[in-house]
Amino acid sequence: DNHDVEGLVLKGERFVRPDLPPITLIHGEQDETVDIAMSEQFQAALQAAGASSRLLRYPEARHSDFLFTALTEENPQIVADLVAVSRDCPPV
Repeated sequence: DNHDVEGLVLKGERFVRPDLPPITLIHGEQDETVDIAMSEQFQAALQAAGASSRLLRYPEARHSDFLFTALTEENPQIVADLVAVSRDCPPV
């Protein structure tokens, strides 16, 4: 493993608190650049702290596939997902 997932997550956990704005994590399950465990552990830390968060997983996506797909597909899933997330957010 070329990533210290636990160390990176622990650094991020310093900033986790219940009063954060809603957070959406996006991760491709085939990502070989950043292990999905990093997002899963950070999501768990957010939920344990009482922060509003969700993890959107894309089973066939690697590190940035879903972003490039959004530029080429007619109705990309990530766009629909992000629209749904924005509708769920409380007004500012």
